[in-house]
Amino acid sequence: MLTFTTPAPEGVEYVGRNHPLVEGLARHIIEDALSNSQDPIAARCGFTTTDTVTKRTTLLLLRLRHLLNSPKHQSLLAEECAVVGFTGPPSNPIWLTPEDAKSLLEKANPVGDAPLGIKQAEIEELLSKITEIESDLELFARERSHSLSQSHRRVRSITQEGQIQVKPQLPMDVLGVYILQPGKIRNS
Repeated sequence: MLTFTTPAPEGVEYVGRNHPLVEGLARHIIEDALSNSQDPIAARCGFTTTDTVTKRTTLLLLRLRHLLNSPKHQSLLAEECAVVGFTGPPSNPIWLTPEDAKSLLEKANPVGDAPLGIKQAEIEELLSKITEIESDLELFARERSHSLSQSHRRVRSITQEGQIQVKPQLPMDVLGVYILQPGKIRNS
């Protein structure tokens, strides 16, 4: 028997995020997403027609790395994922707040479908222009590092452990690109 909550009753195995079952499932999903199969479990790129947006919106799933330097301790590398999004073309993006972008990623449900060729063309066009937003993404990484640095300062002023410097490690990784195309529910 298995459980996903602790404490586990006697004779029941707890399955937490570091359990081999969870690690194996995560590895399988990631490998499938990266294999370019026709019908992946998860995808790194997507094009969805949804009634959640009124303007074409692009969401990016990013992995940010931060180097934490402290005079008392060895440097540490910290990672986090964030979702950012924008409307408009990459040449002139109108950025959403990270909270709005994350909310769209969680709530956008498909209401229609586009032919595979159109989806692929739209994603390929966006990917060919992704360098146009590179400076904006670097600014986001720097702002995020500054925010983390401020958080560490507040905590360390209470614990009196000394200051820590947080420095973004650039370039960041774009793990996923998702285009949300406005659409309406079709009544049959």
